[in-house]
Amino acid sequence: MKSIEFNQERARRYSKAMNEYPNARNSELRELNLDCLISKPNVRILDLGAGDGYLTSYLFERFKEAEIYAVDESNSMLSNFHKKDNITYLKASSENLPFENDFFDIIISLASFHHITKKGETFKEVYRVLAPEGVFVIADVYNNTKTQEFFDTVVRKYCITGHEFPFLDKEKVEKLANQTKLFLEESKLKYTPWKFKTREDMALFIKNLLGLDISEDLLLKILFEHFPITISPDEIQLSWQLGYHLVKKSKETQRRQINNLMSETEKSQFSQIIRKMPWLYNPILKTIKRYSNAADLMDIGCGDGYLLELIHQKFSDIKLTGIDIDPYFIDKAKEKYSFEFLNENGYDLKKQADLIICNLAFHHFDNPIKLVKTLYRNSKKALIISDQIRPAVQRELNNRLEKRKKLVGGNDVPFYIENERESILESYSEKEIIEILNSIEIPYSIEFFDNDYYKRFVAVFTKSLENQI
Repeated sequence: MKSIEFNQERARRYSKAMNEYPNARNSELRELNLDCLISKPNVRILDLGAGDGYLTSYLFERFKEAEIYAVDESNSMLSNFHKKDNITYLKASSENLPFENDFFDIIISLASFHHITKKGETFKEVYRVLAPEGVFVIADVYNNTKTQEFFDTVVRKYCITGHEFPFLDKEKVEKLANQTKLFLEESKLKYTPWKFKTREDMALFIKNLLGLDISEDLLLKILFEHFPITISPDEIQLSWQLGYHLVKKSKETQRRQINNLMSETEKSQFSQIIRKMPWLYNPILKTIKRYSNAADLMDIGCGDGYLLELIHQKFSDIKLTGIDIDPYFIDKAKEKYSFEFLNENGYDLKKQADLIICNLAFHHFDNPIKLVKTLYRNSKKALIISDQIRPAVQRELNNRLEKRKKLVGGNDVPFYIENERESILESYSEKEIIEILNSIEIPYSIEFFDNDYYKRFVAVFTKSLENQI
């Protein structure tokens, strides 16, 4: 926020307009739809760019049990504030807010965000002080509208302190949100008419509110030329519009160490699901291709052997062995394929192979460091680990679940409905994967892939020539 815009005279005239016509802009408050956003009485609300407290006063009257904070960068504006008990008033910049992390349930900026010059930094601060599942509402002039044209022509020319600020639209808000792990849920242009009893009231209000150095007669002429204006016996309405942007902070996911055993029905359904999506295995198949001269390969956590089938189709000369702790999958694999299958635990592996792979099973092992060291020791050429990555936030998780449901079906595959969310939450985050692999102190390379169904990684531990057995 640029305090020079609101020097003492500009602030005085702004407050004069709001004091003399306190109800002129009430439609802007109603269109915030705060009753739909505030579901509990004892919320913490921040009025960001509070000015002289127009929105703050409304919040105070409407939400009696809320803890309300008002922040503005202009001393001149804050000096005109109608102070009330239980409201905290602070002079601070929007990009350096004096609050703890995850402090607010809702942050609102009404008709002031265009004054903020460091919009990216402000979004980062909003993300920091907004609680998980918290909401950031921006109501401001929308780009490419009559309101924006009025600011960029009339206000720019006649405002006593100037007015040289870009306005927002959906694309700009979405870009700012995405850069800070917030997400834009809704962006709407809303009709927010300003209402007056007479033409003279309208001209005087706008002249003072926007700090215009212009005669009221000329201003009226411009207003009638620029805006649709409705005149009735009791009221005059100027067709003002604002953009309303609803931005949210999604809750970060936490790893859930469930590892529930599947029933035989669920295991059968799992086998059906993975066969609908052979492209899931492209990243690890691409990596195996680098070692296509390997004599043999072991798949740790092989399930019913489907990945080994895909490997055999591409690399028919490689001898294949599947290892899994679940006897059900081993029995099913032996029924379908002629490869070797062993019912063993990866930790106690004695058998060696040129290539050892562990695909979509890494998160099931409660000691991943021990697993990697064991498998690396038993590999002659390389160890390849691939697994899904846990989505960072709840919204991303929900989006992935919806995409998966469209791909694999819903009611006909109840395993998906009941267990897929838990399966994803058992996985590690990208940061956790890096921390685990770095702690092993064995050189490796890693790539991350995202095909909208799985975000996953492929890590390769290659044996140096002197270490090859």
